[in-house]
Amino acid sequence: MEAAYTYLNTEIREIDQLSIQDPNFIINYNITPGTPLTLSPKHSATLSANYTVPLGDLGSLRFAANYAYTSKMIATYTFVNSPLVAAFGRDYTYLPAFDLLNVNAGWRDIAQTNIDLDFFVNNLTNEKYLTYYGAGAGQGVQTAILGQPRFYGLRLRYEFGGE
Repeated sequence: MEAAYTYLNTEIREIDQLSIQDPNFIINYNITPGTPLTLSPKHSATLSANYTVPLGDLGSLRFAANYAYTSKMIATYTFVNSPLVAAFGRDYTYLPAFDLLNVNAGWRDIAQTNIDLDFFVNNLTNEKYLTYYGAGAGQGVQTAILGQPRFYGLRLRYEFGGE
């Protein structure tokens, strides 16, 4: 069994001023010193467990599960301290927190052939989550990238060389 935790306390320390010659070009990202970096969750954690059942000359069975938590994080600076939040009726600054659970069951070294066969499911609970919000508000659209839905399959692996 393994566990890991990460704490990130990111922040922008200073901002260089831009000089644009075109007076019609407006830069307004509302970023101030102290604002966290985008796509940097303050908290993330994982918990993994593996269990192996030896089968002698037949190889071994291996079962594994992995849980991952990611806290909310800033996706875009477009909406930080912005009147656009009121206009859209929703704050698109932050991506919500999400949890993912992945599982795997496999047969290792099938009958001493250097062949492994695994059945896996990623995002077992079919968590609906976002990995990015775009900054398309200026064009009248808001874009987002969805996280991978439940995904399952078989994985066949052959190990070349070896003993």
